[in-house]
Amino acid sequence: MSKKVFAAETHELDDHAISWFGLCPWSRTACFGTEDGHFGIVAKRHQYKARHKVRFHRGAGEPVNGVAFLEDIVMFTSRSAMIAVRRDGTGRDRLNTRHVEIDYGSHGVVGLPAARSFLSAHGHDGLVLAMPREGGVDTKQIIAPEFDFQQVLSLGSPWGPDVIAAACGTRGVVGFRFDRGQKDIPIHVRTGEGSDVAVIAKVGHPDLPYAVVAVDADGTISFLDDVLGGGGVHQITPPYPIGVVYEAIVSSGHLFILTSTHLHCVPDLVKKVLARAESFNGFGFECDASDLLPVGKRSFALIGGSTADVIEFEADRLVRQAAESKATVRGRKRPSGRPVSLIKRVTDIDLTTDTPVWESFHNKIVSSDSTSLVAAV
Repeated sequence: MSKKVFAAETHELDDHAISWFGLCPWSRTACFGTEDGHFGIVAKRHQYKARHKVRFHRGAGEPVNGVAFLEDIVMFTSRSAMIAVRRDGTGRDRLNTRHVEIDYGSHGVVGLPAARSFLSAHGHDGLVLAMPREGGVDTKQIIAPEFDFQQVLSLGSPWGPDVIAAACGTRGVVGFRFDRGQKDIPIHVRTGEGSDVAVIAKVGHPDLPYAVVAVDADGTISFLDDVLGGGGVHQITPPYPIGVVYEAIVSSGHLFILTSTHLHCVPDLVKKVLARAESFNGFGFECDASDLLPVGKRSFALIGGSTADVIEFEADRLVRQAAESKATVRGRKRPSGRPVSLIKRVTDIDLTTDTPVWESFHNKIVSSDSTSLVAAV
């Protein structure tokens, strides 16, 4: 084991513990959910100050575990409810004082631009579609009892209906196109023999618009070129146990996997898959965070660790510093001033890295079948 120092930003609230963190597309400032059910957006005029002013909206009183934006509506979720709130029209970071509460507990939610709806995963109960309307939100269930929907991703809608990917445990990864008016939905099943998918991550590459990365419970990584059935599945096996898998994201083309013991990284995963590389490198940091979330396209955040509520890293910089023999970057001291609400600091983070830092991953290309099933709406 060896110690390295990495550049990062930490975020904390004076009076609340942060449970979710991301970037608000309306104001292009930080937004977050809290352990006591609040959702907040950093006021636009305070975005470059060390201590930000935050506009809050109170939710169901339980930890916020997911947030999605769609047009002028934001929806945030907890274990007991889904909360929909509109902007009030007076500013990019102001929310209406009223909200609509839906009695469906969920872990995460995504927005569907083409369907103008929100979608959340609910295990064997299927998927819940929340359709905003003037004065409220209508809901429908998408039923497919043979699937255990654990996580859902929206891959966009560049040429028509929204494309959805879902993690379904031992049934692998499923993909489908969704149109709000559909009665039946053909589902494509992408799975390998013996798979047990724990989490999936959106790749977000223009040459592979429907690609996802799946991480099995045993740490096996599968890169699916197309959840709708095209392309191949590239399987990568870590050379050592990686711990209990919590979350995975792709940021700047690098794969990050959060487990019970480490934050693991496979640098340049997307670039190497496109080049049909035969081997991959990886490294890991000891980590006690509970969640891993993307922040825009180039950064990510660790939530709930012992260092701070939120630690935000720029993906490219972290990978570059990990490859250097000495990665010491000095941050600025915490500015003085009267606290308002959200405290942001540019700092140094000590992380214990595995030795050796770089490990070899084995890559093989395996085939995968697509099966069309029907889910009734």
